[in-house]
Amino acid sequence: MIKYDLTIKTEHVMIAVAAMAGFFIVRGLIDGAGDAISAVNPVSRDNIFYRGVNAVGAVLSGDEGFTLGGAIYDAAHGDEIGRATNGIN
Repeated sequence: MIKYDLTIKTEHVMIAVAAMAGFFIVRGLIDGAGDAISAVNPVSRDNIFYRGVNAVGAVLSGDEGFTLGGAIYDAAHGDEIGRATNGIN
């Protein structure tokens, strides 16, 4: 019959601690990578370029709610906006 030694040794504890630390480090790196990818994702509102352009536009225009997309729409559809606000359809 085979006998098993089930005593927990220092080496076993150290291996378990190292494995858990490695798991949490890798998990943190993956979460951090997700944030970095979101910062340059072209369709994300957290994109650093999107936020930067809108911040500069807000300073230059004085409109705190400035967005580049909104400014482009307003420039392209300015006559439609005027008709809607004047009650002319």
